[in-house]
Amino acid sequence: GILGVKIDNRKNSNKKNDITAQGSKIKVFVIPTNEERIIAEESVAVLKGVWMSLQGIGIDIADVKKSKKIMFSKNAKSFMEKTFTENEIKYINKCPYKLSSIFAVKEAFYKALGTGWVDGKLIEITYTKKGAPKIKLHGKMKIKLKNKKVYCSISHGDSFVVGIVVIDK
Repeated sequence: GILGVKIDNRKNSNKKNDITAQGSKIKVFVIPTNEERIIAEESVAVLKGVWMSLQGIGIDIADVKKSKKIMFSKNAKSFMEKTFTENEIKYINKCPYKLSSIFAVKEAFYKALGTGWVDGKLIEITYTKKGAPKIKLHGKMKIKLKNKKVYCSISHGDSFVVGIVVIDK
């Protein structure tokens, strides 16, 4: 073995502490641990640190069928103009999945903020060149959260879209 280490497989399978095989240049010992417990404890410690640095987490699910009904209703124009920026309206372009995506992130944002819906135009959902969503803040929201980091993600299914937002302290 490496460095002249030899392990006695019989001792190892019988859960002995000293598993050194005859002729080994180095003594080999097993130190029992509860790896699952250690992993769980370390994970909790990390999450506590992360959680303490968060202002809020919001999640929302949007029904694509409802979005389609809204898009083609008599109140569609009014709803779109009150809820979305001009850039978002151009991006949505009568696609219910896109409307659902942007709306879910906006709802999730206000849930993370803890205020409930304030104004759809104070935040704008944009996309990176690789297609990842981002939140752009406007007006008083930009001032309110000027030193905060805001993260978002969107996931699509056949009938539903989920938006999640995390606001860092």
